[in-house]
Amino acid sequence: MLKPSLLGRLKAKGGLLCSAVVTAALVASPVTAYAAQGTTAQDATLVAASIAAQEGATAWDKIVKIGGAGQSTNESTQNALTYVSTANDVLTLADGSVVIAGGYDWKGLEGIPENHGGCDGLLLKYDSGHTQKWISQVGGTGDDYFSSVAQLADGSFVAVGFAKSLDGDMKDIAKHTKAAAYDGLIAKFDEASASDGALSPSKVAAFGGTGNDYFQDVVATADGGFIAVGRTASTDGDLDGKRADSTSSASAFIAKFDKDLNKEWSTVIDASSKSYDELYSVIEDEQGNYIACGYFAAPKGDLESSAKGGKDGAVVKFDKDGTILWTKVFGSSGNDELSGVSLDVNAGGGVQSAQGYVVTGYATSLDSDLENAASEGYSAPAKGMPWVMRIDSEGNLVNSRVIEAEAVDATASVVPYEDGYLVAGSYRNKSAVLGEADDAGDVYVARLRSDFSVMGAQAYRGEAKDVSKALAIAPDGSAYIGGRYLSSEFQGLQLEAKKANGYVMQMSPADLAVAPDAQFTIPVAAIQHGKENASENRSMAGGCVYDLAYVKQYGDSYEVTIYLQGITVAGTTIEAQDINP
Repeated sequence: MLKPSLLGRLKAKGGLLCSAVVTAALVASPVTAYAAQGTTAQDATLVAASIAAQEGATAWDKIVKIGGAGQSTNESTQNALTYVSTANDVLTLADGSVVIAGGYDWKGLEGIPENHGGCDGLLLKYDSGHTQKWISQVGGTGDDYFSSVAQLADGSFVAVGFAKSLDGDMKDIAKHTKAAAYDGLIAKFDEASASDGALSPSKVAAFGGTGNDYFQDVVATADGGFIAVGRTASTDGDLDGKRADSTSSASAFIAKFDKDLNKEWSTVIDASSKSYDELYSVIEDEQGNYIACGYFAAPKGDLESSAKGGKDGAVVKFDKDGTILWTKVFGSSGNDELSGVSLDVNAGGGVQSAQGYVVTGYATSLDSDLENAASEGYSAPAKGMPWVMRIDSEGNLVNSRVIEAEAVDATASVVPYEDGYLVAGSYRNKSAVLGEADDAGDVYVARLRSDFSVMGAQAYRGEAKDVSKALAIAPDGSAYIGGRYLSSEFQGLQLEAKKANGYVMQMSPADLAVAPDAQFTIPVAAIQHGKENASENRSMAGGCVYDLAYVKQYGDSYEVTIYLQGITVAGTTIEAQDINP
């Protein structure tokens, strides 16, 4: 169970009904009354039944290690974790099973084939009972890596990442020619061909040119294909003519493929005058457009006037053919990145954000787009803070907020959860919201309300650098968090051979619940708008508001639920569920 966050806030849930007054001494000022999702309160029994004692903190439902005994082919330190065992993405399926994409470089683990020589791209499937169903390792004697996985409309899986190998699965298809270079890696898997717990890819493809190219994220598209984003330094091959005039070292790009891995189109965003640009995450919206986020190191041209300073977070919207509809930069005067994007399905609270998006990452200063993103008196830590913002469908900033903690790296992702959001990432040092942490980094999971205030959070600590890389919600409401750990023990898992191990953990809905410090009822009455607490000015429709409100207290924050009940007006009976606030 997540620990409540001590943030002063009063919330009434549901759709807007009318003004009301909380007549208890607890809250002296008026609050807005809301319908509780059409809930009918017939008597005090219903309200009392809602006030049930909740259990204390629960353990992870399941934790799975990726990696194991044996010798790793790559040395690993807290500052060099790229090619060790890790879970970079978790895909949850309708039947409760999960597919994990990442990297694997351990030899000799019982029941798992040896890798090809360096790090292999890893794909694993577990069923709903957490039994491993199959494993696939893709690559050659170089270092190869999966960063993301998606399931296509035909039921197959596509994983993307990068490949340094020139042999093995990359023989005769690699685009680069130098051992130190790498291509974008794409592999397709048909699950029906799995045999004895092993699954070989049905097709492997390389993407890019003679420069360094890689994919960060992939999502299935409504037409049966998929879209992927990342970074490219090539000016030839699949990127021929796309960035010939670029002055940056590498550019952000997006590419569309059909179900057979054939490229349909690619678009390069030539946004910076130097250094590197990159796209980390992409989604498809309900209109068939693609929205991707990442960073631009030094915005130029039309973007230069809106640059915030340093490295800026970037969001780009494309139509179905790859044409850029708009490009926006966000951030502060420091270095900022955006790493995850989601459809904004939980705006609520009066926020007008139809067809908008929620984006997460990290920021290093509290100015410009983050001027009001923290509580009064909070100072930005040197390494930056986890950052969440809402933009509308045209890319205009609606609101922005930080989680008051020192980020290790960009927040892994943000996903809608109930009437708010769930975020996961890594932080270091002490945080008023997340608690103590070691200097290297600890994993956290946080529940956010629709306005991004922290409802509750939990940290998972070790003595070394532990990182969250993936976050996904299963159909049953549980959450899966994936990443890698360097602590000697992480949530009961032992570190093998002092090399980083990957992990995937499941949190049940009970784990994600936030237990209130107190629960109680208070009397409530509806009055006409603008009529100050006068009993003679009660609203004619006041009878539809049940006379007890249900209050949950989280530290200094109060969540108030006001209930509706059926009424008869001028001989006409109106049921609570028929009231349209």
